[in-house]
Amino acid sequence: MRYRSPCLAFVEMRTLLHKISLASLCIAHFLLAHQAIGQEFLFSWIIEADDGNGAPENAVAVTNDVRSIGDQMSSQALETLFPGEDFSNPNLVDIDANLNLRGVLIRAAFVDDSSELVISAPFLDSDLLFNGDDRDGSVELFEKWLRGEFQDAAVPDTALTELLQELVAHSAVDPIAGNPNSLQTRMFEAAYFTGSSGVYRPSPNAPGADEWTGKDHFRAQVRYDRFKAGPWSGNVWEIGLDYQINFRNPKFAVLLDLPFTVSQTEGSESFLVSVGLGLQWRPTHWWNLTPSFRLGGAGSFKLGAVAIMANANLTSSMRWEIGASQFSLGGLELGTPDFELNIGNMFGWNGTFDDIVISDIRIAYELNNYAIRNGIDLTRRLNGRWLGGRPVVKLYFTDTWILGSRLFLDHYNELGLQTGTQSQTGGQWRDNLAFSAGWVFGNRYDALQLKLSYRF
Repeated sequence: MRYRSPCLAFVEMRTLLHKISLASLCIAHFLLAHQAIGQEFLFSWIIEADDGNGAPENAVAVTNDVRSIGDQMSSQALETLFPGEDFSNPNLVDIDANLNLRGVLIRAAFVDDSSELVISAPFLDSDLLFNGDDRDGSVELFEKWLRGEFQDAAVPDTALTELLQELVAHSAVDPIAGNPNSLQTRMFEAAYFTGSSGVYRPSPNAPGADEWTGKDHFRAQVRYDRFKAGPWSGNVWEIGLDYQINFRNPKFAVLLDLPFTVSQTEGSESFLVSVGLGLQWRPTHWWNLTPSFRLGGAGSFKLGAVAIMANANLTSSMRWEIGASQFSLGGLELGTPDFELNIGNMFGWNGTFDDIVISDIRIAYELNNYAIRNGIDLTRRLNGRWLGGRPVVKLYFTDTWILGSRLFLDHYNELGLQTGTQSQTGGQWRDNLAFSAGWVFGNRYDALQLKLSYRF
């Protein structure tokens, strides 16, 4: 199976039947290679070498570090994969390879008797040509292009954006967007969590309502997720701190939060951080409304991703007390416990900054997405005191949709159970210590989520 450039294709026309056979062989090649490596690696080359003497030879090279992609296609590496072949002379061996880039398939081939590397894929508007001093130099240019370090007239400026958008749409582990462990989704979640878990305005008739002091509150949080996304799995650790500035006027508060996240996929780390600022308005003692703005960034040397994002959200949180009641049934005196029902709703926008150049590196995702997040939880306060507060048990469920630019996962849910303690501020209950265990699930995605937070 040998690649022909568009120019050569006009010279050497192949029959339609041969083209169909070639496409079928390519698809089968991919499927067999994926089955062979078990899809546990993030990057894999399926390489075919043809020296014209007998049938072509095939080999597989895998890695979890994008910085090793070029090394796997170097002349030295190919001579190890194909003993007895001489790859220093492009006239001797033709190379045709398929690259699995975190779930996105790309074809790479050297033009016959040339050092020019041709990159092609269905999502690219045109083939990309990398022409170094030799084949190793061409592969190095391709690797630099993946990192946003190479620009040339033979490679359109929009080509890298096309690849990045394809990764977000089809890669289950992209650190920028498309899954619950990405920067985009974590920013939406942080805005919802901060806006829907604030202190409420005191009810005029509630005991202790006149004790409102406008005291500020800190909250520290740690979170762990064990996830399986597509064929890969990994771990996520997050630490966060938020600060609630309550004024003497209980109708308003300023909310600040700063979560920092480390995501590890098959041994490859990604780092995510965002900062949020919100102004909470409390129209009544049962309703909070919080417009907020966030700025975040993410990067991964091993996955080859970096982006800066902005986020604007509007979160509504409503809470109702369902008091205890007594009733008779067949002569028996029965009672229902008191509960608290909370409903949260959020609408948000998220987009990437694409005109930033750092050390001649420009990576433009050009993402523009909207999120709708709805949640409900039911809290039961228990009698007694524990760790300085009243013990509680909470059952929660959230539903998240992300619309706009294509994503690997645009809809997922969370279901979990939380326990901890609550205390009263100005006649309203607030969480002190909270520990939750939940299940996050969506199409080809599952995660166990553990979270611990403490407000002081």
